[in-house]
Amino acid sequence: HHKEIWRLMLVFFGCVPILTMLIAEAITNASKNRLSIFQALNTSIGFKMKNVIIYEILPIIFTGTRTILSFAIIIIIVSEMVFGTAKGIGVKIVHYQNSYEIQFVYGYAIILGLIGFLLNYLIREFEKRIIKWN
Repeated sequence: HHKEIWRLMLVFFGCVPILTMLIAEAITNASKNRLSIFQALNTSIGFKMKNVIIYEILPIIFTGTRTILSFAIIIIIVSEMVFGTAKGIGVKIVHYQNSYEIQFVYGYAIILGLIGFLLNYLIREFEKRIIKWN
């Protein structure tokens, strides 16, 4: 049970800083023209958040989500391999590697690669529907 918590913490602390840095960069590089127009209109903070900040950072959030999802999968599998949990893909890969059944190791690598590709594709398609201006 404690190993599960540590794995979740590894994923959280490995991925959240990446997304935070991407969002901070997107806000820093937001369109100065758009920001100055909304400053001149003396609009509320909520209006600025909805119509400027979210508009500017939404593409970065989707890109960051795709990156973080891939990173999270890698962290989970490697943590299973290192911490030696009772079950999981990482444990199976180590078992097959130690018993010289390399075809299964390659099989897992190919399947995980296809899952990662499919998740990336689905998020990208969802992004195209949400962010038509990008």
